[in-house]
Amino acid sequence: MEFLIYILKSAGILTLFYLIYLFVLRKDTFFTANRTYLLTGIIASILFPFITFTTVTFVDAPTPSNTADAITEFTSAPTTDIVATATTVPMWQILLWVYLAGVALMFIHFLIQLTSLLRLLLKNPSYKINRFRFVEIQDTLAPFSFFSYIVFNPTTHDAQELEMILKHEKVHASQWHSIDLLLANLVRAFQWANPISWFYKTSLEANLEFLADNETARYVPSKTAYQLALLKASSALPVPALTNNFYHSSTRLNVFGRPISLGFQNGQVKKRIIMLNKRSSNKYNQFKLMLVLPALALFLWSFNTVEVVKYNEVNTNASEVANPTISPNKMTLQFSAETTDFQLDAIENYFGTHHPESLVKIDNRKRNAEGLLTNFSFTTKFKGNDHFYTRFDRGAKVPIQTIYQLAVSDKGELLVTETGKETVQIKITKDNLVIANNKVLAPTSDLRQGKMSSGDTSKKIQLGKNPLYIINGKKYLKNELPVDKTIQLDGTIEMFNPEDGAKKYGKQGEDGVLVFNGVSTFVKVPTPTTNVTTPLQTSENKINQASIDSEKISEVKRLQTDAVKEVRIKITKNTTKEKLDAIKEELKRDHNIIFNYKNVNFNAKNEITSISVSYKGNGMSGSYSVNDDDGDAIDDFYFYMDTEEGTSGFGSEKIKERMKVREKMLSKREKMRETSIDKRRETMSRRRSEMAEIREEIREEQEDVREEVAKLRENSRKLMNEERKIARGYAQIARNKSAGRGARATIYKNTTDAELATIKKEMEAKGVTFNYSRVKRNANGEITRIKIQSDNGMGSKQTISTSTDDDEPIEMIVIEQ
Repeated sequence: MEFLIYILKSAGILTLFYLIYLFVLRKDTFFTANRTYLLTGIIASILFPFITFTTVTFVDAPTPSNTADAITEFTSAPTTDIVATATTVPMWQILLWVYLAGVALMFIHFLIQLTSLLRLLLKNPSYKINRFRFVEIQDTLAPFSFFSYIVFNPTTHDAQELEMILKHEKVHASQWHSIDLLLANLVRAFQWANPISWFYKTSLEANLEFLADNETARYVPSKTAYQLALLKASSALPVPALTNNFYHSSTRLNVFGRPISLGFQNGQVKKRIIMLNKRSSNKYNQFKLMLVLPALALFLWSFNTVEVVKYNEVNTNASEVANPTISPNKMTLQFSAETTDFQLDAIENYFGTHHPESLVKIDNRKRNAEGLLTNFSFTTKFKGNDHFYTRFDRGAKVPIQTIYQLAVSDKGELLVTETGKETVQIKITKDNLVIANNKVLAPTSDLRQGKMSSGDTSKKIQLGKNPLYIINGKKYLKNELPVDKTIQLDGTIEMFNPEDGAKKYGKQGEDGVLVFNGVSTFVKVPTPTTNVTTPLQTSENKINQASIDSEKISEVKRLQTDAVKEVRIKITKNTTKEKLDAIKEELKRDHNIIFNYKNVNFNAKNEITSISVSYKGNGMSGSYSVNDDDGDAIDDFYFYMDTEEGTSGFGSEKIKERMKVREKMLSKREKMRETSIDKRRETMSRRRSEMAEIREEIREEQEDVREEVAKLRENSRKLMNEERKIARGYAQIARNKSAGRGARATIYKNTTDAELATIKKEMEAKGVTFNYSRVKRNANGEITRIKIQSDNGMGSKQTISTSTDDDEPIEMIVIEQ
């Protein structure tokens, strides 16, 4: 039942985050902030259902008359044998199994998808560039990324489109978007019955695509070309699950191994293009993210609050309000599995009102779905106890099959009778626990620290005269136990009647068996003694032994004048309240010091776990507090007072150790500070040297730039001269044409040596002297350098010399004379 409640709370928190995103945040362009918000929603839906708030409601405790009325409602239950009824499987349990079956199927599907994806990544070769690992595949799949892996088929896209797609996938990989997808898929599997979890996953994936589109558009040459690539998302290429992919907008389902494209995919492409061109949202819109805080607080306060009811003490005269037909001090109370918590509280309040010396608390209550009591711990606190002690536990998966009757005897004993098929009576006092009409007696007053349990409470447990005790794994007969010792137990006692004991332990168990589960210790029965502490001895101050009272519990140094020089009192984890009172009395009587203590708490071993002490007198005062949150015992500490020096206070070995540790930390911190300063100086010096080198390099680069500029100017001047020569040549050609003469030759980069010879003959035939030299060709036979001289005999001479670098071919050359 608790698991189903957890699922409902988790689904409610996820729904709360999704609704705020859907109606408030979805249209903003804060894609990174929205990603953080959606991830926070997933984590909150997992963790926040475990957070609970406790509210305490104080109500008036039931008066004796109300208590009697409340008790009367359930004391009329018959004490006949309880007949077992057929148990039916609750509806919530059926729903739980159905839900868990769905979760198992979803997780199996998730593991199959993940395994298939990993198999695809491992079976294809990959190569690493920077922090990305590229995987080229031959399968007809759309490009996708998974963590640092980017998978693509280079044959399904042209070069420009593939370059943009890979940039898009690099954004997914560099920002670890695969973590978001895995979390969303896991939450969907865990909350498969919650439709919001499916929508939540879709919104998270869409926001990741918005984020990747926004980042990619900054680095592609053309934003328009990128949007055109998005419009190709109608491609029906399949995409592996659990991955980020450029064509994520294409909504496809795999039905029996066949990809099916849904008709609304173009609308999703439109959303991506709209968000890509949308104007950036106002930065103050990010404050809308905080809307989830009050909504989440309201949800937690409404569904994660546990109410604790505490009763106010009511001082009333029991004789005035008690039911006149019932004597409160002789009343017999009873409860069973049907008894409500209110009625159990009424029983506790009854004992608090009428028997304050024998308090009862029915603790650790658990109930099943029908509200029947299945588990409880019976605890008591008698006069002189400082807290409640567990006397026995009862619990099983089914409701308890026993009626419990409670009464107080004239001797102040608490009588608990378990009424079922047979009757078992337990007699409880401060120091002893007696079962089955004095047949079994707990051997120690310290058993109140342990727990008494019996597996089958429907059988009457009556032991013989010499039962078997199994303590710390060793066997003792009752007559073999030490007479002057008791057993201190930190655990439970399991009892077997003679019949069951003989079956389990043979002849030794014929009188019954008591098994002490846990740690048991034989403790000698203490006898009243006087606590005398040996006084301190020094060579300077001899102590007069006769001056020390045998009842003193403090260490005392005295001067030769018999005046008290120093008082030292040690308080340990085993110091009792009686000893603390004795310390208080002694300091007041002998030293006029008012010593007080409070907030004293003990653990199950009667060891002090917390205490606060203070003192005042003779111009001195001080206080000291110590506690352990884990319930461990305190460390020893002492109170000291030096009348000669006028000093007083508290000390312990632990405080000395802390001071030493603190001194070491300060010394280490100082050394670290000095080391840091030295490193900083070295760093600054190194940086100054580096800056000087950089400045020198910049100066040298500037000189090189100046030289390059001068060369460029010189080349520009030469180029202008060449242009003038060419212009004069064209002018001469024009004159030649006007005179009716002219010869023309064109040389290309692929002109062969034979063709050059032919051109020479043709030019000479027209009266033009034509010569060429310094011909150089590259590996392809293309001319890379040539010098040409021509003369028409009429004063027009022309010389052309050209060459290229890096074996590049020459441009076309035209000679006209």
